[in-house]
Amino acid sequence: MRAIALDRTSAKPVLRDDVAEPHLGAPDDLLIKVLEVGICGTDRAIVRGEAGELAPGADYQILGHEMLGEVVEAGPTAASDYATGDLVVCTVRRPCRLPECPTCAHGESDMCYTGKFTERGIFHAHGYMTSRVVESTEFTVKLPPELRPFGVLIEPTTVVEKAILESVRVQHRLDWVHHLNEEGAIAEDWRFVRRAMVAGAGPIGMMAAFLLRLHDVETHVTDVVPAGGYKAALVDSIGARYWNVAETPVAEVARQTGNIDLIVEATGIAPVAYELLTALGVNGVLVFTGVPGDRGGEFQFQGGHLMRQQVLWNQVVIGSVNANRSYFLHAVKDLGEIARRWPDALAKVITAHHPMENFETALTTQPKDEVKAVFDITPSS
Repeated sequence: MRAIALDRTSAKPVLRDDVAEPHLGAPDDLLIKVLEVGICGTDRAIVRGEAGELAPGADYQILGHEMLGEVVEAGPTAASDYATGDLVVCTVRRPCRLPECPTCAHGESDMCYTGKFTERGIFHAHGYMTSRVVESTEFTVKLPPELRPFGVLIEPTTVVEKAILESVRVQHRLDWVHHLNEEGAIAEDWRFVRRAMVAGAGPIGMMAAFLLRLHDVETHVTDVVPAGGYKAALVDSIGARYWNVAETPVAEVARQTGNIDLIVEATGIAPVAYELLTALGVNGVLVFTGVPGDRGGEFQFQGGHLMRQQVLWNQVVIGSVNANRSYFLHAVKDLGEIARRWPDALAKVITAHHPMENFETALTTQPKDEVKAVFDITPSS
């Protein structure tokens, strides 16, 4: 069986053809044929040696954490909910299962206290850039057939589902009468997110823009590529507005548009991320989703005026990493609605399909207009 993996000895990506076939090992397991795997900035950072870690003693680690697959076989317990041919996606992080970690015990491994988690394709666990995988239904989510063209976008969508929904919940601090849903939990209330900025027009930023527009939020997307190009046109096509920050700095964007209630950072460049504080409005939330490597380097800035602004304007800055299964369920629902509302625009998010043989070029280069590139995992492999 073939797989794209990071080789420990050479520290380079390789295409292996000697990976052992997986087999069902538990009643709730699924044998899944991998159809597509998205190429993420994290994958490229791993290849550059800036992120990720192989399992101790492993000679290689299969890459990839954004997958779309099809069920081949279901264990006896899994068969009550999954059938051959079902489309599925799998989550990324696996819980530490340590007694001192209440978040992992309650299905929120993305909030793990111990750091003893594993992550498929990233940290101490094989990923999905291979022909077939076995996964527990605990970490699997079913997709409707109509999401086949877009299913590989589920995982990046979950990143912004979590980041944005956490920010929306933070803003319940502004609600003097909390609205409860039928289960007694605080309902998602978007009244206090009227205007948002998304920094970065890559896959995370683009899916953030789709999600915000789905909730009728006035959305402004910033990047350094010229207005009138591919990314700008895609942003404009969903009713958001594109700004080239090489021409209009983010603080000026905020001055022209009005109070920014939410900023979603999706650049992974630290100096750019912290500059966003200059654009954040009164009672606003800035959420970081990028994980800086060596892009942009370290930086220093005089933060006294920004600290004063944060205190006097009641601003919140939070970080948000990957997502647990509940956000995958949110993403399936929302991506379905996005696909119905903007099918042509959503299709344009996927800008390239690569065969597995093109692994080296796809993992080490990034064309200017790329939004999301995908590996097609060939059926014959």
